[in-house]
Amino acid sequence: MEERLDVEEQREASLPNDGIIDDKNVVVLLTNELTPIPNVTSTLMDSIHITLTESKEWQQLYEAVVMLRRVMVYHSEVITTHHIESFVRLLAAESDSLRSAPSKNGLLACAECFEFVPRSIQERTLLSSSHPEMLDVLLRRSVCEKKFLRDMALFAMQKLATHLAGLPLLTAVARYGTNKNGKLCGSAAKLIALSLECLVQTYHAISYKTNGSFKTTFRALAAFRESKDASARFEATRSLQLLCAVLGAKTFELGLKDALSGPNQAGIVARILKDACTAASVTRPRAQMRSLRDRVQQDSNARTGILTNCY
Repeated sequence: MEERLDVEEQREASLPNDGIIDDKNVVVLLTNELTPIPNVTSTLMDSIHITLTESKEWQQLYEAVVMLRRVMVYHSEVITTHHIESFVRLLAAESDSLRSAPSKNGLLACAECFEFVPRSIQERTLLSSSHPEMLDVLLRRSVCEKKFLRDMALFAMQKLATHLAGLPLLTAVARYGTNKNGKLCGSAAKLIALSLECLVQTYHAISYKTNGSFKTTFRALAAFRESKDASARFEATRSLQLLCAVLGAKTFELGLKDALSGPNQAGIVARILKDACTAASVTRPRAQMRSLRDRVQQDSNARTGILTNCY
């Protein structure tokens, strides 16, 4: 998974004529450029929260986010569920800033939150239907006009998929299956594909017992597959092929028919099964072939009672 960011980005001020110090020359620190804080206390966390809540000056908001990023990267043990609940909306607002530097700073903070804050603390809050702000801004930024912000949003989405892959994330992203913005559907479909890939890489399988929980994911992927956006169709097809390969054709078909059991959906199911399962059977990796030397050695070991690993 590509996570490299172009550090030589061309930034433009979003509000160049507002009479306030411009942000286009601000150097946004990358994660490896952040430094630890000598003494992290609850007072510091309260101060960051107050600034992000009450300040109207973009410079103060920017510095508060930088301080929060330093805490998340180097002192995540002090962060609680309460802090996450307090900062979700505030970080989303900064990521959605009309100014380039604060927006990039906010998106980096989101990525670092996904990577460094313990999953148990953030997953329920960030992915619940009552707190859609952060996921919403990531998807919208991933299709905005400025390329460097699109790249930064994709970087954050990759971190999200890598560190929070699971049914809660799939369910949260699947809510965008009915969105009317084709490009945003493309990003949502890509995030589902990334999440499924990370799930398979981490657990090497997706249990049949969890198949029922994929109803909303199946429905979203079916909607994305019918989208006018080429990226949404491509990513949805890729995810469906992966699910068919991992779950098996029979389980995949049962889950798909269960999710798409409504009227006039039989045709959609048939098309998905034709594309996904046929491709999955063609691309399924073959068993590793051992060399003649390996086979002779294993036969010899078997005769002498030595156990060997199976390839």
